[in-house]
Amino acid sequence: MMDNRKEQMENLEKEFKFCQKILNAIGDETRQHLLIIMMTSGECSGSDSAGY
Repeated sequence: MMDNRKEQMENLEKEFKFCQKILNAIGDETRQHLLIIMMTSGECSGSDSAGY
């Protein structure tokens, strides 16, 4: 059981390190709030500033 827990912690550490940049990017509460609003609004068309 101890080996399994150690393995789980090691996997969690790897996943955390993998996600570290995105976690830093959304670390600001204002950014988190804006992301939540965008995700829950139902509008997923993105920005039209690229001219696509």
